[in-house]
Amino acid sequence: MWVSAVQKMWVPRSDVCVDEMLIGFRGRCPFRQNMPSKPDRYGLKVWVPCECETSYCWNLQFYLGKPSSAAKREEGLGTRVVMDLTAGLTGTVTTDNFFTSHDLGQQLLGRGMALVGTLRKRRHEIPPQLLQMRAREVRSTIFGFTKDIMICSYVPKERKTVVLLSTKHRQPVVSEAAHNKPQVILDYNRCKGAVDNLDKVCLTHFIEGDFILYMDALTKLVPWFFALDHTNYARWIPVHLRNMITLKDTHPDALSQFLKGNFVVKKTTHSFSAIAIDQAHKQNNASVKGDGGAMGLTENHAALQCWMVSGSEMARVVGESEASTEKRKVTDTRHYEQTKHEQIYSGSC
Repeated sequence: MWVSAVQKMWVPRSDVCVDEMLIGFRGRCPFRQNMPSKPDRYGLKVWVPCECETSYCWNLQFYLGKPSSAAKREEGLGTRVVMDLTAGLTGTVTTDNFFTSHDLGQQLLGRGMALVGTLRKRRHEIPPQLLQMRAREVRSTIFGFTKDIMICSYVPKERKTVVLLSTKHRQPVVSEAAHNKPQVILDYNRCKGAVDNLDKVCLTHFIEGDFILYMDALTKLVPWFFALDHTNYARWIPVHLRNMITLKDTHPDALSQFLKGNFVVKKTTHSFSAIAIDQAHKQNNASVKGDGGAMGLTENHAALQCWMVSGSEMARVVGESEASTEKRKVTDTRHYEQTKHEQIYSGSC
């Protein structure tokens, strides 16, 4: 239902990027994934094609995992996913090394589409001459051509090569202004972040503390709660929205604080690190309570009041004490996608 709706509203007019997203979820689900490189780590893995210019999500497909632990891994999974998600589109598809292959390039050409993507070095279609690093200069490029496909090998630094496959580029063009990078790498870098940007936009209203965007997103989600028969959300989210909308009349001081971003908690100085207040409260409880938990507090009103007043302060003291004993303090406040490790992991050149 959702996919058919988004496809009716907009058709990508430019290049598209196919990549994975992780929707944070810690409940019971047979195909829940553990991805340590993602902020949420646990959740539902989704493959998404996004328009490179706008990051508009045109389709999606959940990864359901293997049927059983004894089942064999699906052959050509990346090729099948890209072909499924780009059916009905035109232009160029940008993918990372999980999806890119000679077979995928040929199948997309048969559909009238081009492919640009990084290649894993163990792919058999890569000529061995393109993988040799000995005696190669930094920022040097080697091109290989067939009738339909170009493979490019670039050396961004010593002892490292980046290999890309393209069915779009037919000339060995190198940009002297951008560290002698070939044009295929510049086009790849321009398009590869579309899905990551969608992921960031989906979370910005909350993890950046944008109350207006939070309200707007929640308002647009309400009809889907009814359509998909999520009874509790459909019943109580409209009530929550009504209470938030009437804050300007009932509690204007609270509204002014929410507009400043104080409806979430920022426990670090990192970008995109805000969390919900109830989640922060649970983290505080976890850092100060003992093995027995805090179940008995709800039966004693005085003890509960004492816990509510002193719990957050106790958690702060514990946190500062643990931080003071660490050998290395974290000074990098960038978002994880801006770090060098993440850029290398995601195939950035």
